Amino acid sequence: MAPLIIADRPDPLIEMFCDGVRSRGRRIEWLDFAEAANLFRVSRQGLTCTVYPDLPTILRLPHSDRAWDDADQQFHRAERRSLVWAAAALMKSVVINRPNVHGFAACGSSSAHVIRHRLGLSVGALEVCASECPDPMGEAAHWWTESAREGFARPWHDSAITGPFRAGAVHADDEQSLVIVAGAEVLRAPTHQLRQASAEACRKLGLGFAAVSWRRRHGEESLLRVDPHPRLDHVAGVEEAVTDALWAVLNT
Repeated sequence: MAPLIIADRPDPLIEMFCDGVRSRGRRIEWLDFAEAANLFRVSRQGLTCTVYPDLPTILRLPHSDRAWDDADQQFHRAERRSLVWAAAALMKSVVINRPNVHGFAACGSSSAHVIRHRLGLSVGALEVCASECPDPMGEAAHWWTESAREGFARPWHDSAITGPFRAGAVHADDEQSLVIVAGAEVLRAPTHQLRQASAEACRKLGLGFAAVSWRRRHGEESLLRVDPHPRLDHVAGVEEAVTDALWAVLNT
């Protein structure tokens, strides 16, 4: 069987990846979480667990639950995701962003503070997580929010309608860099130091594919975030390199 992608639709980045792979005459299968749950069988004999089919896989984060779904729908969705988590965690084939006890994306997290803690770094600037859009703490002009359902950071006055939210201060004089780590490739790193630091952060977090954000302030670089679910706009300009790098991992 062909290598597998598990990702809910729509996912423009995965569409780009599949188009790139197929344009090279290669086969790839894309299943959403419900389809993948129907595909896998996990069995145990003594201390040995077996997953069938056991395939090289790219695992994306599942879409956020919809608040208006009833309890039965949410329960069944959680059960399907649990089965996919178990299969991806236990299979012997390579899994890009293999899940573990921390969740679906290795040791990744949407929280910058959690990531910094797991990397042994100081917590850094204030980060607020809330179900409702949090009011500014400090100057409103510097306060930005991000909805977990949307994935885009916006100025506070232009916040998304639905949460949950992350929020924090962003200063106009900050310089930011976005580095893409895809398998053995580190793309768009402005310096050798950030190239090495980005690769090391992903290695420690167990991530094979991530967007690593850095901030430069007063001449010093600091880690802002390691996003285990890069969007299509994150890889703009390096789409072919990302496709080749991820395909190389699936075929190791």
